[in-house]
Amino acid sequence: MKLNNNQFINEGANIIECLRQAYKMYKQQTTAEKRRLLNVMFEKMTVKNRIINYTYKKPFCYFAQCNTSNADEIVEFIKQNIILNN
Repeated sequence: MKLNNNQFINEGANIIECLRQAYKMYKQQTTAEKRRLLNVMFEKMTVKNRIINYTYKKPFCYFAQCNTSNADEIVEFIKQNIILNN
């Protein structure tokens, strides 16, 4: 399915809203649900000397690279990095 520009922006905005709620949802989940969420978002997580190191999975890595909370700017960043690089 190919999304038009408005659909792409709306889908991106929906994803961003979910990400904004991720911490609140995480705090309310059971240990098993927390583990599942972490497995969805991260490729690799390690703890050494009480320091957590992690690598995001796609598309979460793109959201982490954005320096803005503006949904339109984040969607544009992702479009440029995903669509133009594929």
